[in-house]
Amino acid sequence: MREFVGLYKKSIASNYIGSAGNITTDESSGTLYIHDGITAGGNAIATMHYVSNVIENSLTNITTPTFNDNSTNAVNSAWVLSQGYVQQITNINALKALSYSNLIDGQTFIVDSYSVRGDNGNGIFTWVANFTIADNGGTVLNPNGNTGNGRWCRQLPDGRVTPQMFGAKGDGITDDTIAFSSALNAGPVIVPNATYRIANLAIPNGAWMEGGAGLGYSGDVGTTPGNGQKSAVVNPIFLAVTNTTSCILNVYGCSDATIKGLFLDGGSNTPTCDGVSSGSTQIMMERVTVVRCKNGLGSTTNIDLYTHVATLINCEFANNSNGISNLIDTAMIGGAVSANIIGLNLGSGANANSFIGVRFEWSINDGLQGYNSASNVFCGGLFDRNAWRAVNLGTGCYDWTFLGVQFARNGSNNTYPNNSHIALNGTTSVFFNGCVSRTGTNDDGSGTLSPAYFVNYINTNALVTLSGCDVSGYVTGFSFGNNPTSYVQRDNFGAGDTFVNAARPYIGGGVVAQTLFVKAPASITPNAITTISLGQSAITTNYSVTSRTLILTAVNNNSPYQACSARIALGFYRDTSVHSPSGSAAYGETGGTGVLTWGSGGKLQFSANAVASDGSTFNLNVLNAGSGDGSNWSVFAVLE
Repeated sequence: MREFVGLYKKSIASNYIGSAGNITTDESSGTLYIHDGITAGGNAIATMHYVSNVIENSLTNITTPTFNDNSTNAVNSAWVLSQGYVQQITNINALKALSYSNLIDGQTFIVDSYSVRGDNGNGIFTWVANFTIADNGGTVLNPNGNTGNGRWCRQLPDGRVTPQMFGAKGDGITDDTIAFSSALNAGPVIVPNATYRIANLAIPNGAWMEGGAGLGYSGDVGTTPGNGQKSAVVNPIFLAVTNTTSCILNVYGCSDATIKGLFLDGGSNTPTCDGVSSGSTQIMMERVTVVRCKNGLGSTTNIDLYTHVATLINCEFANNSNGISNLIDTAMIGGAVSANIIGLNLGSGANANSFIGVRFEWSINDGLQGYNSASNVFCGGLFDRNAWRAVNLGTGCYDWTFLGVQFARNGSNNTYPNNSHIALNGTTSVFFNGCVSRTGTNDDGSGTLSPAYFVNYINTNALVTLSGCDVSGYVTGFSFGNNPTSYVQRDNFGAGDTFVNAARPYIGGGVVAQTLFVKAPASITPNAITTISLGQSAITTNYSVTSRTLILTAVNNNSPYQACSARIALGFYRDTSVHSPSGSAAYGETGGTGVLTWGSGGKLQFSANAVASDGSTFNLNVLNAGSGDGSNWSVFAVLE
């Protein structure tokens, strides 16, 4: 029996309660009715219910105190108004334990915690009588035993949730994966600073998750959270549940997701766990750092899976086996790929990616490895102190471009073939424009001064272009190995004429005044003939004429070591096939058509033959017809 001792003496408002006669009770349901005080037994103007686990004196926006009874549970039990007021309760389980049969639409509770006070799972819940959405453990709660309508709904003023609303502890010990999964399916997720144990967290389509972590610099990343300048302060941290976890974030099959401001740690210096899996489409990652994983971004279990159309902004991948593996149509802007075994691995089909202002540094092996992939562009950025090569491109790589990139102190291994900034092994169409190279040792002056070479040519390469570069950053020499079968080398500092070969260059269609350098073999002795092979875009239109300019430079290898130059206009005519080109007189030099004369009696004669039916290739024959001075000549031919 609950006694209402002295209740009639308490006043809600002077016009309402004058005596105990204005209060009636229903003990069977634990309900107390407050009636109009004008007449005894008047209309009920408010209803109160007896509930347990309600925090005393917790009513807000109300002029009456909570009425405790004289039971042994008086401190944690109370009579509370059931309509139009906010009440307070200890935790989620207590809220779900309330009798749902007496709840009124709009009734509101302040819930003090998810489980225990201070766990940041607190919130305000309102009873929505006609709601039938399933209980998700955090924002929608179904009372215990309720099989019908009615749910407690958490108030979310900005529509965003936290994992703590779903029971995440963030203590660095408890597996919080389920709480994060529930949160991601409930709405945009804000991740408070804490260390969370996570395993294979599936990211749903369209998810949005953001923490407050900044970009961590690899040199400051400790081996465990809290042990290192950056890892002690970079939060939130996602720590793999075990080092055998397959991945921390599983984005396989995910599209249009956004992940920001997180620090992912695989938890082992010999990991089998990936940081962010492959297999996604159109995800955006910003200020995400991944350390101590098998692949920072990519797949260990299926290397044929790729990350498609991703955008990576100011992210860092450090101290992993592979920093990043296998991207397609992806852009990485800023950030760093640092201190991995291999920094960036672009395998078969990893095409059409752009890297802008990214640092690739301090890799144990190569900063970048590529094979059977195409159309990848690197603009700005730095390749610094990678122990093997900054860039190692293998068989099947074509149409790779490096613009304004700096190569510094790479090849510190100092053993062939791991002793150069660049290694090309079976590539076609690789372009370096406006790049800079530098030698150096470790930051403290220790280690090998490297690299020995700017580039190592391994096996057969073709169509290599270096233009406007400072390639002086080598210790031993510019290149090692067989020069490419065709290449362009123009306006570079640190690579002399001796590095221009005599093979066939190529002029791309529609390129205005594109200059390609070739060099005939040295020492064309008197009465000897040498042949220079040239190429251009195919002439495909019948009854058309194509014009080119042939620039010739001859260097006398004997005293007085003359160097002479002239231009010839070449016209290519096609009726149904291309005929041998006709040449004009040399500009500014003496001689008839196709004949140039320099020095005292020295004469070089030029003719063309072996013209392909589409004009794409032809031979330029050079005859040293000089007999007066007996000079040997070297000849350079430039086709524009």
